[in-house]
Amino acid sequence: MSQHRAWIAGTDPWQGKCTCKATGPVTTLRWQADDWVRDHIDQVERARAHRRGTPSLASTRDYYRRMETTTTDPVHRDQWRMLADELDHRLGNFRHSDDAPLW
Repeated sequence: MSQHRAWIAGTDPWQGKCTCKATGPVTTLRWQADDWVRDHIDQVERARAHRRGTPSLASTRDYYRRMETTTTDPVHRDQWRMLADELDHRLGNFRHSDDAPLW
């Protein structure tokens, strides 16, 4: 189970709420709010199942850095460095030079 905790708030009208600050529509029927709570938790679990087993950006970047240092071909070394730099940029760890026109 995830860290999300969803519940039904109110007593007519009803509304589903979650600790992630997601809220369902205000309804006059409790079962509609209950459906929203179940659907929300199902969506969270599907997202977690999808991400389970996928490497993080940081571990992928570390792999690219290892490949950059172990490869012997200079062309491949540049490609691994470029991939790792792109992930560093995405992670917010990349320092841009002042004269870089694309940044």
